[in-house]
Amino acid sequence: MKIVVIGGTGLIGSKLVEKLRQAGHDPLPASPDTGVDTLSGEGLQDALDGAQVVVDVSNAPAWDDAAVLEFFQTSSRNILAAETAAGVSHHVVLSVVGTDRLPDSGYLRAKLAQEEAVKAASIPYTILRATQFFEFLGRIADSSTVGDTVYLPPVLIQPEAADDVAVALVDVAVSAPVKGIVELAGPVAFRFDELVQRVLDAKNDPRRVTADVHAHYFGAELDEHSLTPGENARIAPTRLEDWLSQSTRGSGNSRPKESLMKPTIILVHGAFAESSSWDGVIDRLADAGHRAIAAANPLRNLAADAASVGDLIRTIDGPVVLVAHSYGGAVISNVPRDAGEITGLVYVNGFAPDPGESAFSLAGMFPGSMLGEKTLQPVPRADGTTDLYIVRDRFHELFCPDLPAREAARMAATQRPVTQEALFAPSSERPLWRELPSWFVIGEDDRNIPPQLQRFMAERAGSQRTVEIPGASHAVAVSQPQTAADLILEAVALPAPA
Repeated sequence: MKIVVIGGTGLIGSKLVEKLRQAGHDPLPASPDTGVDTLSGEGLQDALDGAQVVVDVSNAPAWDDAAVLEFFQTSSRNILAAETAAGVSHHVVLSVVGTDRLPDSGYLRAKLAQEEAVKAASIPYTILRATQFFEFLGRIADSSTVGDTVYLPPVLIQPEAADDVAVALVDVAVSAPVKGIVELAGPVAFRFDELVQRVLDAKNDPRRVTADVHAHYFGAELDEHSLTPGENARIAPTRLEDWLSQSTRGSGNSRPKESLMKPTIILVHGAFAESSSWDGVIDRLADAGHRAIAAANPLRNLAADAASVGDLIRTIDGPVVLVAHSYGGAVISNVPRDAGEITGLVYVNGFAPDPGESAFSLAGMFPGSMLGEKTLQPVPRADGTTDLYIVRDRFHELFCPDLPAREAARMAATQRPVTQEALFAPSSERPLWRELPSWFVIGEDDRNIPPQLQRFMAERAGSQRTVEIPGASHAVAVSQPQTAADLILEAVALPAPA
């Protein structure tokens, strides 16, 4: 049976696809990474052709209230319309226990809107509401940390393993539609604060959890049973102690002492820019109490540029978060892993190449880049390389149309050229994003690096969170410094890998 899994390359989706395949079905993972965009509808009808069942486990790329609501409403509308045209007989959607109890949460309001759209459609459906996953407890701790203290509400929660959710989805998908809601929860209820403390202790994380009745969860205050299932919930089999044993086995179970220090944030500019392009971001990071360094990217040669950033990292004691714009993303992806205690990567309209890929080859994967022979000025150099500048009278239109003309003219005058050879250089065999957590900021009006390409790279890298900014240009760090800084601070809050 052909079963399309929307969001089939994420945590739950990839597990579900594998389990369906093992059960003898024909699963099709559908996501931007596989050419299916549920927001625009691109590739959706072709993916659903011949499918009997669709399972939607997708998640929003941006989590501010308006964006997440728009995602779930628009994607659900497009998916359901395509299912009707394709003759799909069962629509399954993964939702959240407590969705209808927390109207103050923008995310859960959006999930409820998704559920309502499914109920209103003509296609037989099943909604599987799951409790929180064990795998996400660490991220919850990170988002609730102030200093070395985690603040969480002392309410009940009944979490489960992601594997168990995937198993339940297989059963629901191959069964008859219930035309209603099924709940799934773990085998044991815990107090939220005590549960997270157990997880941190198991990973030798020194942070302490403090109970705070006013601490928010997805933007809402909780009562004792906001997150617990009803009496008829299915119970997943995996117990916390078994999951902890598996998740910590062989990992060393230790958090380096240096990781208790605040990370230094290194900002790497890209082509046609210079270090001052980070000024607005640096001001906001400093206001939050963080040290930032805007590195001078040579823009000469990919390997040498990455080595230059690596040399800077070696002078820094403690953890480092690397942040990059444009071509700078290729640079930080190629920094030597042993250069220092690098804990995370943030790509701000940046390239995240795979082995063998270059900035040039990536830019041609999707339509939308306006850089080319008519917009770039080549300047041959005595050493045999060729510098590239953006043509001055096109700079505002191409690089920063969301900035005032006077500011754009100044940036055009101070732009630093990149060599053609650097843009054509292939990435190394071990890009850092394959080993470290990453975050992505995408300007939806980027005319240098197509937003569709950036979504592809974010999905491929398993982005912790991707923030898309409507109307933002390639110079998003200049035009939207607060949004960029906020995501950087989220990366800074993630504990160093063990």
